[in-house]
Amino acid sequence: GRIIVELFWDVAPLACENFATLCANKTSGKPQMGVCGKPLAYIGSKFHRVVAGFVMQGGDFVMHNGAGGESIYNGKKFKDERAGLQLKHDRKGVLSMGNSGKNSNTSQFFLTFAPAPQCDGKHVVFGRVISGFDVMDAVENVAGSKSSSEPKVLVTISNCGIYEPLQSPGAGYWFDQPDDSFQGSSPSFMCLPRVGAIAPSENILARFRSALSSFVSFIPLLSVTDVDDSTASAKLRAELLLKDYAVDIILLAPTCKDEAPILPEKWSRVEGDVVIITKPVGALAAVRNAWVKHCGWTLEGCVP
Repeated sequence: GRIIVELFWDVAPLACENFATLCANKTSGKPQMGVCGKPLAYIGSKFHRVVAGFVMQGGDFVMHNGAGGESIYNGKKFKDERAGLQLKHDRKGVLSMGNSGKNSNTSQFFLTFAPAPQCDGKHVVFGRVISGFDVMDAVENVAGSKSSSEPKVLVTISNCGIYEPLQSPGAGYWFDQPDDSFQGSSPSFMCLPRVGAIAPSENILARFRSALSSFVSFIPLLSVTDVDDSTASAKLRAELLLKDYAVDIILLAPTCKDEAPILPEKWSRVEGDVVIITKPVGALAAVRNAWVKHCGWTLEGCVP
């Protein structure tokens, strides 16, 4: 699965530069080497700590157990950034620096599964998850435990890099590594469109989910018409997802056509339909047609 995070460059530039560089660096060819003698890169490292209801922590590409880590700043620990310390760990998907005390940041980081106020003022918040909450759920449910911080199964960063909105696939999975009989081959990334569906009832949302099956990363958006708070509207929620590049396509049940979101200006160059009115029975065909037109990426069961 794929998790996409937004970095708060204006809040914690040191932490953001460190994290982005370690995401972008590769371990093949002639990698950038650290003082520890290991490539300065997150690829291939694992999440050494997964605590259900709390955090998933990784970034130790030196010792792989939480005892190591190295920054891009000549391998040295770097200071806590005050603005990042002032932000709260108040929700799921907060991206924060792991440390061993004050001003001891290296390469370790964690993502919160839930609010974690015990981390406030002690760890620098420098980003948030905008896409991939389903991947976090899978990690928490399969690898997490409340009785032990050690993951029940191996959770590895198989690949990472800089996300380019409207160009990089936002969700998907890697095929398993081939065995020795396929030397020279490498796994390919199978894209999963991130599809938001606006419907008037939980029942119709369930029908959309069933029709789309496992071919997409599904985001349900229940249409709420009996509340005064405009922030609860499915239209606004869809517009926020589009603004954050956290969704690729919005489907509208015919009865919700008046809740069609307005596309942000940067989406104007996208070819094909982004907002589609369809019944659940036609949802998968509509997604496939739009996906190939405006992305050109391989969708499971459909080659562009």
